[in-house]
Amino acid sequence: MNLQSLPEQFGDVPTPQQRKSQWWQRLLGSVIMISCMVLLLPLVLRAPRPDFFVPSTAVLILSTFLLFPLALFVSVTWHELGHLLAGWLVGFRFVFVTFGPLRIAREAGGLRMSLINTNLVQWQGRALLVPTEFGDFRRQRMVILAGGPVATLLQLLLIVGLNFALRAQAIGYGWGLLLLWLLLSAVMLLPATAVPQKIGNIHTDMARILQLWRGGAALQQQLALTNLVEASLRGVPPAAMDATFLATTLAAPPDSSQALVGHYVAHEQALDRGDVAEAAVFLDKTLALLQNQPPGQRSAVIFASAAYLVARYERDLGKAQAWLQLIKPEQYNALALEVEQILLRVRAQLLLLAGELALAKTAVLQSKRLLQQSVDLGAVPFETRLLDEIWAAAGEVAPVDKLPPALQPTLMQKRPFVAASARGFVRWALIVVVGLLLGFGWRQLFPGRAVDAYQQGVDYLDAGQFEEAIAAFDRAIALDEQFAQAVWARGEAWLALGELETAVADFDRVIEMHPTTFPSIYLYRASAYTQMGDYPAAIADYEMLLSLNPDEDLRQLALESIHILQTAK
Repeated sequence: MNLQSLPEQFGDVPTPQQRKSQWWQRLLGSVIMISCMVLLLPLVLRAPRPDFFVPSTAVLILSTFLLFPLALFVSVTWHELGHLLAGWLVGFRFVFVTFGPLRIAREAGGLRMSLINTNLVQWQGRALLVPTEFGDFRRQRMVILAGGPVATLLQLLLIVGLNFALRAQAIGYGWGLLLLWLLLSAVMLLPATAVPQKIGNIHTDMARILQLWRGGAALQQQLALTNLVEASLRGVPPAAMDATFLATTLAAPPDSSQALVGHYVAHEQALDRGDVAEAAVFLDKTLALLQNQPPGQRSAVIFASAAYLVARYERDLGKAQAWLQLIKPEQYNALALEVEQILLRVRAQLLLLAGELALAKTAVLQSKRLLQQSVDLGAVPFETRLLDEIWAAAGEVAPVDKLPPALQPTLMQKRPFVAASARGFVRWALIVVVGLLLGFGWRQLFPGRAVDAYQQGVDYLDAGQFEEAIAAFDRAIALDEQFAQAVWARGEAWLALGELETAVADFDRVIEMHPTTFPSIYLYRASAYTQMGDYPAAIADYEMLLSLNPDEDLRQLALESIHILQTAK
């Protein structure tokens, strides 16, 4: 019943072939995502949207660092809610959902919300729902997978629609920047889910939909494995796993994830039935298949199972510890809590072998507490039995209060926040820098945009080049007929040239679009009426200005102007 595999067979460095494969996957995935964003960005950024004033570069940088993660978190949450809604519509059972570092799960002890590990700078998400019985459920699975990208597309369309509804209106800087980042985060998220590709060992939603659509032997093997995992989540213990589904996964190609996970499930099934020799054989085959995986994608649970089997049945403490040392802290794992529970059970077995009976019992208690928070309901009776065996073997000794930090499993060791979040911060900073560069280079990237033509007109207006200003404002209005600021500014230019009736026509147009939004527009029209000699119309505009509760300076100016005009009249 001894394992033939050795910890020394697992190196920390990927093979040249693995590095090449990973490099090409990352390159291809990046090219596809960037290409899609390049196609989408001009379309959404050229669309009409509200105007907002940027106080300064410093304010832009600071507020972007605050609003960008909020916008991305909202986008990820919206995407996962799309999966959940689709799952509810097809009658699947909720297991858990993650929004960045947050996890809401239906655990053994009930519904609970928790944080994933110590890395708070995470914007990944995952929704897991399972059917209530064995079956193909291919159409239902495609509906669930499509729910996320459809929700993201809907977010994109909603923000574009909201921007269009607020077009040419002046809104607060914070709201304007938040709308912009919500738009850009949807543009970034959509290619990452709606474009079929494989990044590492993860397929995008659309890639998985296409797999289900095409069918074939590989899909049957994948569905067999999915049914086994779903059965465990519903509460089926390893010993009661369906033999037909298990045989299908064991027949999968050796380089597939189905073969790897299928052999591990067979190991757990044999162990649950008490056949330790068969369990060792299946675990050896699992470890042999695991060697083909890059170091960063090797499962901590498989290494922990090797450590447990060696400690429990071979009673080789050094070899068991060597297996545990192969486990590396993970950047992100939606099932991190379940992994920690298994690692604590394995640690308890090693402490028992080392004669640390009180510490072994403490590890058992901690593992059992985590077991109540597990979503893998089928593993609960299996894990409980193994933990009870360790507890009984430890005798009558009393447990200590808690495990020393050095004896905590690798994944449970608390890393400093900065170190744990370094990669997330770097990604965050890079995306923010790209966004800022996009903002600073706006006029160069999109020279034909209405806002750019308007700004050029303002520059001409400030320089006293009124005819050039009018031409620039004409271009802006041609691009966006509802651009009230451009119409207003063109009226100012006509007023400066003495074209009073034309100026009044532009001011009338602004007031028609926004009767009460811009009180000072009445000041400009009143000035034009005054120069035309139409004092009653000018007085009426000043009185309208007063009715809109302007600031004190405008109020005094209006009162003085009314007095002067009434005297002149």
